[in-house]
Amino acid sequence: MSCNICFDTFTKVRRKRVDCTACDKPICRPCLQQFLLQDTSVEPVCPSCRIGWSREFLDEHLTATFRNGAFKQFRQKVLTDRERARFPEIQERAANYKKAIDFLKPIYAEITKLKAEIKAYDRTEYDIAMTEWITYCSRNGVFGPNGEKNHTEESKRLEAIYKEHNKKFNDFAGPRYERLKELNKLAYKPRRIEKRFGVVPPPPRPFRRIPRAAVGGAGAPEQDVEPADEPKPKEFVYMFKCPADACEGFINADSACGLCDLKVCKECLEPTTEGHNCNPNTVESVKAIKKQAKPCPKCKTQIIKNGGCDHMYCTQCQTHFSWRKGTIDDVRHGGNPHYYEYMNQLQAGAGDLPNNARANPCGADAILYNLMQLRRGANVDTVNRLIRYHRLFAHIQGVDLTNCQAVVQNYINDNNENSWRIHLRVRRMANEITEGEWKSILHSKEKEMMKERARGQVLEMYVTAGMDILGQAVTNNNVQDLLKQITTLYEFAEKASQKVSNVYKCPPMNLEPPGMDQEIHVIRRAFQTRHVRNLQLLHAWQQQQQPAPQPAPIAT
Repeated sequence: MSCNICFDTFTKVRRKRVDCTACDKPICRPCLQQFLLQDTSVEPVCPSCRIGWSREFLDEHLTATFRNGAFKQFRQKVLTDRERARFPEIQERAANYKKAIDFLKPIYAEITKLKAEIKAYDRTEYDIAMTEWITYCSRNGVFGPNGEKNHTEESKRLEAIYKEHNKKFNDFAGPRYERLKELNKLAYKPRRIEKRFGVVPPPPRPFRRIPRAAVGGAGAPEQDVEPADEPKPKEFVYMFKCPADACEGFINADSACGLCDLKVCKECLEPTTEGHNCNPNTVESVKAIKKQAKPCPKCKTQIIKNGGCDHMYCTQCQTHFSWRKGTIDDVRHGGNPHYYEYMNQLQAGAGDLPNNARANPCGADAILYNLMQLRRGANVDTVNRLIRYHRLFAHIQGVDLTNCQAVVQNYINDNNENSWRIHLRVRRMANEITEGEWKSILHSKEKEMMKERARGQVLEMYVTAGMDILGQAVTNNNVQDLLKQITTLYEFAEKASQKVSNVYKCPPMNLEPPGMDQEIHVIRRAFQTRHVRNLQLLHAWQQQQQPAPQPAPIAT
């Protein structure tokens, strides 16, 4: 069989076959690597069906050298290019940020210096005097039961020495503490910083090094604020990136950079210098670009369409949009690979395929009611185990799965002005973080999002299939059969959870309901922690469960 792209025959090593989890079009590993180093999608996708691939799939079919080398560098470049395309939106915030940082830096430096001086003050004599005085008073009963002092000559002498050294320290540290109070009022009062620089406090996470009052956007006057239910869309105008070296700003409608104040000519868009004369050819080119180009609806990059359909793609921010309407098109595809893998496993084993639990979203109470009814004619302990699974599924759906989805949405959402993405862009435009640090943070955030999404897919599969099985209690009164299906699902989910744990180096998820049998609990702890003591306890417990050997009959 040959590759679907290069049509070369598959081999065991060099042209190893790679099968997509959603389509039946195999490709070889070299073609896959070449495609991944050219594709700028939000996530790695299949070249045929465009279905997203998980990190587990990439780790299974790609070498560690490629993943940690060329592919990692390419993904970092894609992420930074996508974020850099949004720089024009926050140029004003970046300028305010630089002003606030320039104001706060000397204050922070003085605060650090004063704290270091107080900490470095030699309090050895003070500590010795205080220790001797307290020790003598406690041993000789200087303090009475009601707090009165029964001083002796020695205690008076030690107390006088202690007070003398205490006064020296207060004389040294007192003025410094007063200065620290004044500096703290300047540095850690968000409203004062906002009033002075027109900025609002940044989000407390993911960065703690800069105080909350240091980042934000320009605050609008109170009379210009729109109602909360009808927010006014934020508009900005810019022409192109600033041509100055080491500047991340953009030229605005006033033909000047918002960060470095470099001015350009409105006709030819070249930097204005003494004796500047416009090139006629450049002027005509600029007029043609302004006439034929349209801005990207997301990053406002000017794009020219020279043919083809209405669908357009911005290479700066990786956004699909309509050329005619000017709206963003959502072309992402969904699908939970773990759920379909579980369905395929059941079908291969000739098992019953469960229905889709989403077809009856309001049936949760009905499922619990039917499980309660099974207690009348079945083993109560077995039914209680199914009810515990129902409680576990409800908890996962309401807590664990919600938390995973919140992390993914926080990564995707870019509309909030206090989002971590905008905060990070502001720091990069102000050159507070380097290009390497910026790439590393973006890559770490993407990895965290992929981890939570993988965990969420396992949990969603577990809950969806589990509720389907429990929903069969309406027509299937065989409790043992339901428990067997639940056990099969639990074992499959445990394996999927362990795979996610191995890929992302994180603890496995707790998929076991409370109150399980002692043997299952001990085996699970021994498997997760790999502790020798747990294995010894398990062996001892199994020895206790075995019947004692009967003595051999005495021959007569």
